Amino acid sequence: MKGSFDIQRDHIELLKMVLRLLAPDGLLIFSSNSLKFKLNKESLPEWNIKDISLATIPKDFYRNKRIHQCFEIRN
Repeated sequence: MKGSFDIQRDHIELLKMVLRLLAPDGLLIFSSNSLKFKLNKESLPEWNIKDISLATIPKDFYRNKRIHQCFEIRN
């Protein structure tokens, strides 16, 4: 990649590269701490994407549920 990495701009390209390596029954856990991040699910229509953010936030951080976003991605 040339230049800087921006998670919002570059996440689909990154995920497509990684998902090509995933076993047919594999699971990818993808997480971002960017407060403004929005996963572009429409660009990955062949994948089953589940938002597991709330289940992955420690109780100490419940006051700010946007502390991070976390997703399970399966084939």
